[in-house]
Amino acid sequence: LEATVVGVLALTPLMLLLPTTLAFYLSYLALHTLTVAARAAMVLASAALQYPPLHLVALRLVHPHAFPGGVVVTPVPVPAPVLLSPGDPRLRSGGGMGVCTGVRYLRLEARGASVGMLMAPFLLAAAGWCRGTAAAVAGACVSCGRLPVALVPFEPDEPEYFAAVTDA
Repeated sequence: LEATVVGVLALTPLMLLLPTTLAFYLSYLALHTLTVAARAAMVLASAALQYPPLHLVALRLVHPHAFPGGVVVTPVPVPAPVLLSPGDPRLRSGGGMGVCTGVRYLRLEARGASVGMLMAPFLLAAAGWCRGTAAAVAGACVSCGRLPVALVPFEPDEPEYFAAVTDA
């Protein structure tokens, strides 16, 4: 009988305080998540102003072909008839000299790299940093705030745009 009385008297206040405690914890968790998100946004904005290769983007805008982005191959028909020797399989008639109309040339056209290609290393590093920060915040939320969330400054490695090609 004594254990039942103590159990009821101890359980009742705990059950009545649970919604209040839960509401306090959830509001604190939301505030903490918002402050971490605000700090992360400021760190990311600072990095976006300091580290992207804006000098390369400006050079790309002034000289579009300074950064090779690829080659486009397009077939072009022969503008003038081509004189073929006798016995060439491309002749329309069986013998003698003839005119070939099926010959095509290939035109190679260089394309400049897009701005997205120049920004890709920075954007990939920023996305990785954002994923890591989001995982740290989620881990702190799941662990009931026991993991401190410290924002590591975002400083991407300097990519090599003009790396030397070595034959191995």
